[in-house]
Amino acid sequence: MKRTTRLFLALLGIVVLLFSCKKEQRIEIVKVVHESNYDDLEQMIGEGIIEYDSVCFSDGSTAVYRLQWAPQNSLTEFRDPKGRVVATWAHASECTMQVMIRRYDDQDRLLRFLTFDCEDIGVTDSIYKEWFGNGDSLYLVFRQKMEHWDDEAWDTTHYSRFDVEYNAEGHAVRVSRNQGASEIVAPEGCQLLVDIQPCQSFWVSDLDGGRFVFLVDQVPAQADASDYVVKRYADMLPTMDLTFKSGKLARILWHAETSYSDARAMTFTHEIIDGKQVYTRQEEGSPVAYRNIWQDGKLLYRQLIGAKGEVLKSEESPDLPVDNDGNPLYEKDEMNPFRHSFYWYNVYDCILPDYSRKK
Repeated sequence: MKRTTRLFLALLGIVVLLFSCKKEQRIEIVKVVHESNYDDLEQMIGEGIIEYDSVCFSDGSTAVYRLQWAPQNSLTEFRDPKGRVVATWAHASECTMQVMIRRYDDQDRLLRFLTFDCEDIGVTDSIYKEWFGNGDSLYLVFRQKMEHWDDEAWDTTHYSRFDVEYNAEGHAVRVSRNQGASEIVAPEGCQLLVDIQPCQSFWVSDLDGGRFVFLVDQVPAQADASDYVVKRYADMLPTMDLTFKSGKLARILWHAETSYSDARAMTFTHEIIDGKQVYTRQEEGSPVAYRNIWQDGKLLYRQLIGAKGEVLKSEESPDLPVDNDGNPLYEKDEMNPFRHSFYWYNVYDCILPDYSRKK
């Protein structure tokens, strides 16, 4: 064997050995900062924080924990060296803690995530110890454990794994839960916009707060589409279908929230009839619908419509119309389901965000 060949193989062996050693290095904590306001009630109330932890790990990742004053909801965020959120512990004071671990691809797109409720019924002590240890630093044990979570198969009784697939154009086209137990697939000409966001009452409710929501919106792949449907999902459940005609919102199907046994879907429609703006609202299973007729920004009539489209009741509107709660009524509110329903109020702050900023 030539000397140069032996030298090359020796150098190659050293590189492999060094790489293996580096790969097997365990992540450790290099710095911890802890602050507590338990002994200073005035400062606790003024800052709104009871406890705060900041943890730095040997690989450059971090963890930050915050316990709020009232309600006593908390959030721990783990971030990678790029600053991306890779895991969260979210906890409303009267609920179980939601654990979520995320993975991204080389283009910083959400690729998959694992979630489970810690302390929930059926989550055994062994599962808790597996993720958080027994007496060791919760941050360190969890950080080391989460490094290779997607190499394992998880018991779907306790865990939910979500995967996002992208096509050659870079559009998300399929989202699946637990290897296809449920899925959302974009039809031809559409793409999926995926995101994970805190619920709207994250910090303000000890019962409905402290949760992250997986949001999926099915939208046209082409930004200049005029006639299309946007379908929105929260944690894989359909929330609303928005139908656009000539670029304007014409119909909303407001899905019932399944956590309520008496929930009913609602539809909202907008038409132009004889130069007037006609808005109709109907609840699933109801024999009647409610119709408001506007012209030039003024509400002309309120009508009750029968099952066959007949007008059962019609009354002229006063100059300053109000809704059922006594609040001023404006035409721009007619296609806003949040005026009539509490469904999905904890998920969205509007029915239609600016999608151009998400693409």
